[in-house]
Amino acid sequence: MIGIKEIPDKITCGLILTFMRTHFKYLTLSEFRLAFELNILDDDKDKPHHYQCFDLNFITPVIKRFLKQKQQALNSLDRISKPKELDQPLPTGKQLYEGLLKYIQEKKQMPLFWNWTAVYMHMEESGMVSESDDELKTFRKKILEKTKAKVSLEIITAFDAIERNKISDKLSKEKMLNAYMEEYVKMKLSKD
Repeated sequence: MIGIKEIPDKITCGLILTFMRTHFKYLTLSEFRLAFELNILDDDKDKPHHYQCFDLNFITPVIKRFLKQKQQALNSLDRISKPKELDQPLPTGKQLYEGLLKYIQEKKQMPLFWNWTAVYMHMEESGMVSESDDELKTFRKKILEKTKAKVSLEIITAFDAIERNKISDKLSKEKMLNAYMEEYVKMKLSKD
């Protein structure tokens, strides 16, 4: 693989194996192989060379160089995957409610996506949810039946079992509550 014509003898192989188990025991065989493949592909003049001798003087710099590259890659991935800090605080329920009203006024329709839960919570805190408990229960039941019917139709037409499981997840308590809040807000604001 790396151009060495003569395989090391058993004693050298034993020393190499003992050294690797002692100092690099956390490396997998795949990583060990990758370290040498990356060394072969590297065009850098300072990369480790074997000089027709596969020994610890060649192996150790290859592994150390690989570990350094691996750490740099992990650091880059860590920087990329960290969420960015927001310059502004998240909008309040009141701001989302007012934004929704403005959107409806301008576009003359309900948006497809909105933070319905935050708007509902604001409406509830502000006393805009004025229906009796019985009326709200009836509305919840209606939304539950509507959602179950919609999900049942999606399940029937689903391509496979995995898709059916994803679709049936829409019936979780949390998702049903979110569907209720969304439909309530839409119903209340479409009356106004």
